[in-house]
Amino acid sequence: MRNYLPSIKKVSDLRPSQLVLSKLKGHTAYDDTRKPVTAETKAISIDSTEYQKDSNKKLNLLRSCHNTFISNFSVKRGIMSKDTKSLESKTAARVKGISSAVQRYQSAYRIYSKESHVYQCDFFKLMYYPPEHFLAMFRKSKPAINIRTVGQIFLNGNISKNSIKNVQSSFKDKQYGFPKTLNSLFQNNPCNTPSNYAFLRRQLKIKLKNCFFSEWCRKNGTKGVDETILSQKLNSCDKSTWKYLDTQNRTLPGVAKDGYYSYQVFIFPDKHTIREFEANVIESVAAVANLEWDKFLKPHKCIKGNYNKTWVQIANDRIKTDTLNKFLKSSEIPYLLN
Repeated sequence: MRNYLPSIKKVSDLRPSQLVLSKLKGHTAYDDTRKPVTAETKAISIDSTEYQKDSNKKLNLLRSCHNTFISNFSVKRGIMSKDTKSLESKTAARVKGISSAVQRYQSAYRIYSKESHVYQCDFFKLMYYPPEHFLAMFRKSKPAINIRTVGQIFLNGNISKNSIKNVQSSFKDKQYGFPKTLNSLFQNNPCNTPSNYAFLRRQLKIKLKNCFFSEWCRKNGTKGVDETILSQKLNSCDKSTWKYLDTQNRTLPGVAKDGYYSYQVFIFPDKHTIREFEANVIESVAAVANLEWDKFLKPHKCIKGNYNKTWVQIANDRIKTDTLNKFLKSSEIPYLLN
């Protein structure tokens, strides 16, 4: 059987994504904090002045909607800058995900790409989607992150199910009824799975998001987004002009990238494994930062008719815009994808 090989050498030679996201006219009551980002949207930054602007925006929003049920609402000034760790944590909380309607659409029509799988360890795996991907087009912040637990890891991976089976078989010959008791105690009891507890899921998301955002900023993710916005305004591709971009106005290897980061967690960190967990989160951010765009966007397999397309374009071509727009409409999101 003949193998079809891609004939492309550079992603810069490819046509840009044809998907365009536009806002419907006449919809003003939509929550601004949930709307998709635009090309001019700045990245979330660990900056006390930016945090103060965001707080003032929320205060003005309350006043503009003629708030009558919250009184004595004020923004504390000059406090957050005294505690950098607290500022980082509160700023990381502003990093959002993507529209749930688009996630439901992806799940319903199973539009997945193996190329997005960029990192995996014992704790989690990371799927990364560049800004041009249809999922990342609906991100609510720069960057966007989603953290969810997958699978049922027995006793958080501290003991295998085979070990329990061995215990059961050792009691089986004695006929004391222990196999049934052990099965109900260990295997069918929901308390043995951390993901069944809301407070543990929340703690997991806070720890992962804080570590992720701190490393993303340390690798100049914010500066890379700022230069991207400025380069688009100036329409300049001069390499000497930019410190964090290449000649195609894409972030250089080593610079944290904008886009959508989807973490699928298998094992929850505890007091004994938290350092290892954080080290893996840092490695995952570095794995994305070190990606070379041309190699990363090149599809693993090329079928006839897709020779000159990236895997992102192939995924976007599978979108049925009319159907996706119905998903958006049912969720009262006043945007259309064309």
